[in-house]
Amino acid sequence: MRKKAIFMLPLLAVSLLMAGSAWPVSAYAAPQVQQDEQPRIEVMVNGALLQEQDLQEASSKPSEMHIYEVGKSMQMTINAANMTGSEITLTTTSGFDVTPKVINASQAQNVDVLVTLTSTLNRTEGFVILRCGDIRKYVKVVGYGELPLKSLAENPVYAVAAGEDADDEKKFSGFAPSANGYTVEMRVKTDNVNKFFYPFAVTKEGAGFKGYVSAAGTGLYNSFGDYTSEKSISNPATSATGGSGQFYNNDGQFHTYRYAVTSDKRVFVYRDGLAIDTVRVADLAMQPEFAVADGKYVANLLRNPGFEGEWNRRKSDNLVTRIEGWNVYPIDQYNSTQEVIAQELDNAQDFNNHALKMNRYMWSDGWSAGQVSQIVDVSANEVYDFKCLAKGGIWKDNAPNGSIRMYDLQNADNKITVPVTSDEFQEYTASLTTKANTKQIKVEFYIERAKWGASVSAFV
Repeated sequence: MRKKAIFMLPLLAVSLLMAGSAWPVSAYAAPQVQQDEQPRIEVMVNGALLQEQDLQEASSKPSEMHIYEVGKSMQMTINAANMTGSEITLTTTSGFDVTPKVINASQAQNVDVLVTLTSTLNRTEGFVILRCGDIRKYVKVVGYGELPLKSLAENPVYAVAAGEDADDEKKFSGFAPSANGYTVEMRVKTDNVNKFFYPFAVTKEGAGFKGYVSAAGTGLYNSFGDYTSEKSISNPATSATGGSGQFYNNDGQFHTYRYAVTSDKRVFVYRDGLAIDTVRVADLAMQPEFAVADGKYVANLLRNPGFEGEWNRRKSDNLVTRIEGWNVYPIDQYNSTQEVIAQELDNAQDFNNHALKMNRYMWSDGWSAGQVSQIVDVSANEVYDFKCLAKGGIWKDNAPNGSIRMYDLQNADNKITVPVTSDEFQEYTASLTTKANTKQIKVEFYIERAKWGASVSAFV
């Protein structure tokens, strides 16, 4: 039997320093270093030197550059001297790309580097990170994305003639969008509780959505194997204090719905020209019926496996409510919390590395396990491995509260749980064999409920 693997970068990581303790301090005299002998990396944009920085504090005093329009690039010129390493590596945070990604440190004189905006959000802030040995340089980048205007109403591919009923289902062949994405628009009337409309579109690369419009509202579907299979959308025009956030689709009028799927795989949703929501495609698992054939073999099937992608916080309480590619449940600080943290693991994965951290609320029994999960499309009769570095979720001498889990979504009895048994990082592997009818599996990080006052270590 062939074997496919789902590999995962470190899940969670925490460091604790006990109250009252201190790091040992050593005093020493260092010889003065001449300015021209110090390691340095200089960045120039449009011929001007960006803000000079103390390299050891570059993360708190970043330089800054601005890029306008998705797909556009801005050039910066790199000069370096007295580097201790042989290569300067260049990486970016989510929403940007950089070329080249490696520079020969001994030849880093007037090297041109292109930074490209890939995010379609109105505003994206991030960094270009240059690293050579222990020396790091941070350049702050601000990108301004904007979707192009489109007019689709003049030449509809489908229209219902006056006096006729619409088809119960309509499919369109020859759907081949470009790398820039695609837009689907329709005018529908759902003026009673028996009328529903289910638009959907998906590319062979998995860039797609399934939505719904009813008399009571509109939204998008996650896969039905997750806790939030239906993501309803609130009406921003009626979401002020005292408002219900409801769409009144039962008003007897036609309303225009537009779904713009972008090059960076987001779905921008509009109703009657009003932008009502933006959702990352990665956050919504595909519908099981979208899978029609086996795809290519890949080393890692997970979306955002290293937690280096985007995440969102709720303004009211700063809770992390969305993590790119992952479903978060529940969202309740008096039950459990989850966040993406910076965590150094080794010299290669330094403090720019990220990990997932989950905590139980101490002063309540809680009403649910904390769960961060992802649904993955799979093939039948195959073995899948879910691997990660993990630690914590330990409740003193009680059984471990943290575990990694796998579920066959078409066969409820086909599942596996692997407890995390140490407060030190260890590698854990869960393996599951799919059955003849399996189309999707769910992988999950799970921290169980505890008692009031229980001290459960962070699950990392």
